Amino acid sequence: MEKDKIYIELDKELNNKLQAALSINKEDLNDVFEKLIKSYLSDTFLQVGNSLKSEYTASVKTPYVETDNNAKARQRIPKWALRPDQYNHKIIKAYFKILDEKGTVTLNELINKCSDKYNYPQMYVADFKGNFAQMKTDAGNSHGKVFVVINDVVKIWDEIESVLIEYKKYFK
Repeated sequence: MEKDKIYIELDKELNNKLQAALSINKEDLNDVFEKLIKSYLSDTFLQVGNSLKSEYTASVKTPYVETDNNAKARQRIPKWALRPDQYNHKIIKAYFKILDEKGTVTLNELINKCSDKYNYPQMYVADFKGNFAQMKTDAGNSHGKVFVVINDVVKIWDEIESVLIEYKKYFK
């Protein structure tokens, strides 16, 4: 794949922290920025898509309904269940842990659980925002839609709920 170079300016303190984090995580600056840019693009296009979808449904007066044909996660959940090192697995595991503890899952609780490398290493996701965004859509090359967020409450998408519940024991 052909690559383009981009240049950015960071304040010195932020750059020092970035270099330290790269060293701790043994990651390459280009790989980290590529992940961040992909996450940013995914979020941006998802927002645009949701905006267009809202405009479409408002103008047509028929609700947008996602069908089983779009439920990518239905086929992927069995694989994720057996791969505890995958970010998809870790996010689902954190979701079920919070759900079992509190009965409902807020987005902030899920972010906190998946971002705490020291207290919850088995649920830590380096790029939570990007991976979670990939689990809220079936568009393009996404992971597959698993979750919906309504008023800061995270829920399992109805279309894949039965499969996820069937494999729940593997996410414990």
